[in-house]
Amino acid sequence: MKTTEKLFFHRKSIRRKIRTLIGLLHGRVEFKAYTDSLSKVSEYVVLYGDAKVIESEISAFTYVQPKTTIYKSKIGKFCSIAEGVNIGLAEHPLHMISTSPVFYDNSQDLPLFLTERSSKYGQNTLTNIGSDVWVGQNAIIKSGVTVGTGAVIGAGSIVTRDVPPYAIYAGNPARLIRMRFTNELCKVLLDSKWWEVDHKILAEFSDLFDYPERFIESLRESGHIVIER
Repeated sequence: MKTTEKLFFHRKSIRRKIRTLIGLLHGRVEFKAYTDSLSKVSEYVVLYGDAKVIESEISAFTYVQPKTTIYKSKIGKFCSIAEGVNIGLAEHPLHMISTSPVFYDNSQDLPLFLTERSSKYGQNTLTNIGSDVWVGQNAIIKSGVTVGTGAVIGAGSIVTRDVPPYAIYAGNPARLIRMRFTNELCKVLLDSKWWEVDHKILAEFSDLFDYPERFIESLRESGHIVIER
């Protein structure tokens, strides 16, 4: 490699490190990711290379791996979204003579249309992903679906219907494999809304992260959460 090329890549590396440092100082890091002006990305969110966030909201402490596209979706806190995931992509109409946008949406980037109307079919449906959701690599989540808090979506799964909280779904189409916890504990976790507690307080109970029941009980006893019995 020539000296000038080495210098170029060295400077590029320095610029990347500076951007990363600035991102860390602001609690948000983006590595060549794209977010449009209609999206809202909270603090401590990490978007990795080539991730795209369009007309969506991503809450704190969620990370999105490379080559993932999120469209018109609301995503909760502490979510782990793997590489190559597609969430909330638009649908095509099935009741018309054709599913091609040539017949119903002349606003798209196509050379010729057979209609004068601009119908955003399936593009106004919000996809909801709760907090503490893990979405595996290359999973697809249909627009309008709700994935409940604490759920897990297996790699390569195609989610076409709502997923209950703390359920593990996998397959094509995705189906229930098992629940993460007992029904009783799932209810306690949901009622606690522990993910809404300030992260500094959560950190004080880090020695209990491996023990969900004790973790929730300690938060309750300390007055940080209220659970109706």
